[in-house]
Amino acid sequence: VRVRRAGFAYRQVYSEALARYKMLAVKTWPNWKGRPKEGVKEIMKECNKTKADYVCGRSKIFIRNPRTIFDLEARRKNRMNDLATLIQKVYKGWTQWNKFQIMRRAQIVISAFYKCHLHRRKFLRKKEAAIVIQKYFRGSQARMELQMLKYVKRATWAVGIIRKWFYGWKARKAVREMKYRLRVGSAVIVIQKYFRGWRARKVLQEMKYRLRVEASVIVIQKYCRGWKVRKQFRVMFKQVAAPKVARFMWNALCYRFLVSLLHNLPSDSLLDKRWPRPPPLFHKTSELLKSMHHGWRCRLLRDYYRNNPVERRRMQEKARASALFKGRKSLYARTVCIPFKSDRLNLRGDERWPRVVAQTHEQRIVWAGNVQKLNRKDGKSTPVILVVTGTSFLVLDPKTLLLKYQVNLDHLQQISLSSFSDHLFVMHINSYKATNRSYAKGDFVFKNPNVIEMVTKIHAVIHETFNRKLKVVINNEITAHFKPDEEPCIIRFQHDPHTRSASPICRRRGSFIQVIV
Repeated sequence: VRVRRAGFAYRQVYSEALARYKMLAVKTWPNWKGRPKEGVKEIMKECNKTKADYVCGRSKIFIRNPRTIFDLEARRKNRMNDLATLIQKVYKGWTQWNKFQIMRRAQIVISAFYKCHLHRRKFLRKKEAAIVIQKYFRGSQARMELQMLKYVKRATWAVGIIRKWFYGWKARKAVREMKYRLRVGSAVIVIQKYFRGWRARKVLQEMKYRLRVEASVIVIQKYCRGWKVRKQFRVMFKQVAAPKVARFMWNALCYRFLVSLLHNLPSDSLLDKRWPRPPPLFHKTSELLKSMHHGWRCRLLRDYYRNNPVERRRMQEKARASALFKGRKSLYARTVCIPFKSDRLNLRGDERWPRVVAQTHEQRIVWAGNVQKLNRKDGKSTPVILVVTGTSFLVLDPKTLLLKYQVNLDHLQQISLSSFSDHLFVMHINSYKATNRSYAKGDFVFKNPNVIEMVTKIHAVIHETFNRKLKVVINNEITAHFKPDEEPCIIRFQHDPHTRSASPICRRRGSFIQVIV
């Protein structure tokens, strides 16, 4: 009504207007490759229409004066007559061309058969003459080749006899030379063996003599020093000198062991398993100190997490992720050193988030991030925003932040993933508990690189809120119920080492979705 009051009596969608008037411009006929809006503008420009005659909206064109419509229709009618004349011209030319081609092909066939008959007769005469010439020539060649083969055979036999006698003489000569070298070489080896043995025994005797001399010198020094010490301390300690010396030696050994241990202690990290190798005398003491040092490091870590609730919660989430995915999904090893985050999009700072809170009555954000929603019809993905709150998860439009779906977490039956490094996960909805019409779509299939983080947080919030454990299934063949009244769809994961795509490739074939990782 407002458009009609403004004076725009005629309006039409761009695609329909382009389909009806595209023959009025050279650039839009027969096909326009750009946007329909630009094509309609090109038609108006070709028809010399000013901007006062029409206005372009977002999806339609609005025309103020009916004369503009009448002019366009008149131009279209004239153009349609021209196109009809062109079609008739092309069709008549095509029919006459076909008749000409039929007559031309008939004339070619007749000429071909006649020329074939003439050339065949000439060819047969030439063939007979060529056969006679070839027969005499090949007979002459065969006789010459036979004589050559007989000569080569006799020459080969003679060469073989000569080569056999020559190789025999050469082999006998080589054997005689080898026998001579072996006799000479064995004599040299025997002489070397006896000489080296005599030299080794001589060196061994010298080493034994030196060792005996050194040992005797050490023994003499030991007894001499002991005699001096006993003589020096006999007056002072008399009979109690030995226990005091032994106690002094024991304290020195203990001090040396403890100082060595002090300078070689491992770091404060619990992952550091190093420990200095102790002397055999302090083996039990070393084990006790190792246990005490490990307990001290554990106490430091407990005090740190007791004074930092945020870090303690992160460690609990990491422990939960380890229990869910360690040894089951190959993607888990990459996420161990990456700290988990809750609001990856900073929705609390977005001015549109209060509107979503007022609509859903969900203020707490457990996890939020951009995900790809898998289309159940063709396997293609669509970007959406997934927000996990205290009691439900929300699917929002990424541009306008409008609510698409809201599902209670109590209705989330299980989450299924594959064992590969893909980012896909299936959220199975219990449709029997569903009362909202949003549940009619069934299970959801999402894709996100932070899948380990998101599943861990959902598992934790369900355990805190509803006091139950969410079932997390790791399987390479997942059954998804997209609608309660339809047959289930099977998602199969296949690992292809030759694929070059960084993200998994999804293909829908009937009731199967194949995911190539």
